[in-house]
Amino acid sequence: MVERNHMPSSELHKATLDIPSHFPFYFWLDDKTELILVKEGNQLRAFQSICPHMGARLEYDARAKEIKCPWHGLRFCQSTLLSSHERYKKLKEFALETREGKLFIYG
Repeated sequence: MVERNHMPSSELHKATLDIPSHFPFYFWLDDKTELILVKEGNQLRAFQSICPHMGARLEYDARAKEIKCPWHGLRFCQSTLLSSHERYKKLKEFALETREGKLFIYG
């Protein structure tokens, strides 16, 4: 999880939601940005869920530890969010903070 206290002061609070009970959890941050929330051990992470290539919804594969595009097979490493394709290098990750059963998202 990207901790809020490590984010630049220019990063704005984007959303607050109840911490979901199942993962991966997809949700819309705004009318243009869908995120995927995943749980790795006890840690939560949120990153863009739309492929930067053609706009497909990315699929999360916890066993393979990767995120992939169902349309063209573009793959992103779960831990680094990096792609092997030089044009589509990295998925955007959003900072998270948990307080009193709520999840605060910054970006």
